[in-house]
Amino acid sequence: MRCTYRTLNDYKMQHNAEVGLFSRPSRFDYKDEPPHCEGIYSMWPSGVKCAVCLSFDFDAESLSLGTIERMRYEGDQQRYAKTLTPISRGQYGAKVGVPRILKFLEKNNIPATFFVPGFTANLYPDIIKEITERGHELANHGYYHENPTEFIGDPQKERDILRRGNDTL
Repeated sequence: MRCTYRTLNDYKMQHNAEVGLFSRPSRFDYKDEPPHCEGIYSMWPSGVKCAVCLSFDFDAESLSLGTIERMRYEGDQQRYAKTLTPISRGQYGAKVGVPRILKFLEKNNIPATFFVPGFTANLYPDIIKEITERGHELANHGYYHENPTEFIGDPQKERDILRRGNDTL
């Protein structure tokens, strides 16, 4: 028989309803698997019930300063920044947020992936170095945090931006 329950908790809820119990089972009440689902909940080693992937977008000021820089790079003379709030938020993330995250990850021995635009890597090379020295993975997040819908129908532009981000990281 095929297992029809997505989680062990689904099974417990259904079982409790069938026997007249309408309370939600405790998250620690996972002693037995459904007989026809044997092994499906024990696919992880050492009885682990799930896996978690932590990733962070370390964008810093790339959304605001990156847009201004991209306009200059592409020859657009429009003014973008009308307020410093987004820039301030980006700086706070780089100077306060990332160090706190790194401290938490180190304390709990948790590896993570940081998605970083090349523009941010240029602004904060010391933080990028610290991320990698602590054993975390860097992933390309474009150069200026571009919107991927801008590349529909232009694969060469997408390749250029990804190369620029890769070259920076």
